[in-house]
Amino acid sequence: MHFWGGVLLGLLFYIVIKSRWFNLKPKTLFIVSFLLVVTLGWELFEWLIKSISNVNYVTDTITDITMGLFGGLLVHIISRTYTMK
Repeated sequence: MHFWGGVLLGLLFYIVIKSRWFNLKPKTLFIVSFLLVVTLGWELFEWLIKSISNVNYVTDTITDITMGLFGGLLVHIISRTYTMK
């Protein structure tokens, strides 16, 4: 689920950044920073509402963040390969 969330965030970010208002070439560090802020925000939200049991919460958080980053970076790599020459 978090992988596909990262993919959707990456697509949304790419659409916004390449819109006529911005028209920028996103850098990998900027993409990773954006994805980290969003995924860490989501994990904080999960922790605050205690939607996940306390068993292995650290493992779950690390896996969620990693999968979100991988999904977003996949979109960045594909978009950079095919559209940003």
